[in-house]
Amino acid sequence: YNEKILKWLVEHGYDVGNHTMNHPDLLTIDQAQTEQEVGGVYEKLEEIIPGKYVPIVALPFGSPYDLEHPNMASIFQGTFNGKPYTTKSTLQVAWEADASPYSNAFNPTFLKRIRAYDNNGENFDIQMNFDRLNTSRYISDGDPDTIVYPESEQASLGETYEKKPIPYTPAE
Repeated sequence: YNEKILKWLVEHGYDVGNHTMNHPDLLTIDQAQTEQEVGGVYEKLEEIIPGKYVPIVALPFGSPYDLEHPNMASIFQGTFNGKPYTTKSTLQVAWEADASPYSNAFNPTFLKRIRAYDNNGENFDIQMNFDRLNTSRYISDGDPDTIVYPESEQASLGETYEKKPIPYTPAE
């Protein structure tokens, strides 16, 4: 049944990634076990939906919490059953939305994922995160050659990929 679900998700435009075989806290296992947890899922995905999954690991419990942890190396690259794998990015568990890809605080290998739960706009629920975007989001003016950003974020503006930066003042 899981194979049917995976195929349905891909056929309907969903991205399917890796969340480990057994959902362990990756802080509590060694690098060899980490390779089994991550590589085992990649092997299964390649068997069921070859080439149609994203090489991203949603970290169980959001751990490890930093890129310096020894298991991160085995999350990003390893070998399982003689087959090498490479992970391009990881997803943390976070309380708030990640920085814009145009911010120098953005790290494409260690992305925040916000929890999608409802708590009446409190305790970093989905509504609170959407409300916070009103004063912090980078917006589009429809021109693919520009990046429009909050004026208050000037100092954090990172690489703009040869786009013309345009500051704006958010409405109060």
